[in-house]
Amino acid sequence: MPDQSRLSTLKKLGTPFRWFLLFSAIGVVVFSIYQIELRVRHARNRSACTGNLKQIGVALLNYHEDYGSFPPAYFTNSDGEPIHSWRIVVAKYLDPERFREYRYEEPWNSPHNLRIAKHIPRYFSCLNDADGHLMGQTSYVVVMGEETAFPFAKASRLKDVHDDHDSTILVVEAIETDFFWTEPRDLRLSEMSFRINSGNGKSLSSTDKIGPAIVTVNARIFRVPSSTSSRQLRGMLTIAGNEKITWPR
Repeated sequence: MPDQSRLSTLKKLGTPFRWFLLFSAIGVVVFSIYQIELRVRHARNRSACTGNLKQIGVALLNYHEDYGSFPPAYFTNSDGEPIHSWRIVVAKYLDPERFREYRYEEPWNSPHNLRIAKHIPRYFSCLNDADGHLMGQTSYVVVMGEETAFPFAKASRLKDVHDDHDSTILVVEAIETDFFWTEPRDLRLSEMSFRINSGNGKSLSSTDKIGPAIVTVNARIFRVPSSTSSRQLRGMLTIAGNEKITWPR
């Protein structure tokens, strides 16, 4: 039989207490559903983010097939000043109609080119980087350096990559930078931090709990865990160091 003292207590507390219990139960259910929705959304965005890098990697290989090399990290004017990013080249491969009117004879930040590039293409922005997406900031950058696949304004070729193509990086996820997506700016090997999510805007970074995504020279996608050593990461970024990379994949 029900405990008479408990029944008596509930009767004394009356309707307000029963409403409190009801709304508390509803609150718990709503919060649980919200948490599930967040996890589902994050997983969906995570898949889209790695899909973006796959598209970028394939586009870079298509460019190489057409021109015999990867694009340089940036294109320069007659004075040697950077005026266009490799990203606009990739954009023209992935979305030719949209960027058909982009003018190479003008710099990336001319009024005309800024109008064309006003809305960042989905493949240059990870949806888990919501703030960056709203500001037109890219989630994906290359690492520039004489030892990398992007030696500044010079172009590298596949035959220049002597290291294992499975573990040599082309493009990385870096959401802590503030680079507008057509701006000719990227990470520099000589200045970057080799600690994942360093917080200084000069490292690979991601909201993903496993780690930031990368695409390799042969367009394979991996995530780089925070446990990756500086030596390993640097070795993955150089193209002819003959390092033995044994990082977890």
